[in-house]
Amino acid sequence: MKRVLLTLVLSTACKSAPQAAMLVAGSDVAGATVPANEPSAAVIRSLAPPEPGTPEIAEGFELFVHQCATCHSIDGHGGKAGPELNAPHSVTEYWQPQSLHQWLDNPQSIRKGAAGCGIPARISQRQRAIDNVIAYLKAMTHGP
Repeated sequence: MKRVLLTLVLSTACKSAPQAAMLVAGSDVAGATVPANEPSAAVIRSLAPPEPGTPEIAEGFELFVHQCATCHSIDGHGGKAGPELNAPHSVTEYWQPQSLHQWLDNPQSIRKGAAGCGIPARISQRQRAIDNVIAYLKAMTHGP
């Protein structure tokens, strides 16, 4: 029962944080929290890509902060509802580029019932935006 409720909470959080907050408040899932709408300034600073960056990395960073960091973290900074994306290894090191792009575009096309949000359909120039988030994730990779 708890797993079903948490999955419902996480998938709902992608659509509406206030709705998810009501679900969490009324559920018996211990320790479940709904991501805040925006990360704190300190978290945003900790997620900043190394300099020098490209415009694509900067746009990917901005999208990550506003669309992903409420659930996902980079090196322990960001949300806790979704998996860490950079430690100990970056997702860009073990996901095939096409699969990572497909996941960000439509998580359910890779994993049936996936609670992941992907990049929202309302984002303009969505395919470029996905490429830019991947560029940001690559920039954050620790490297060999």
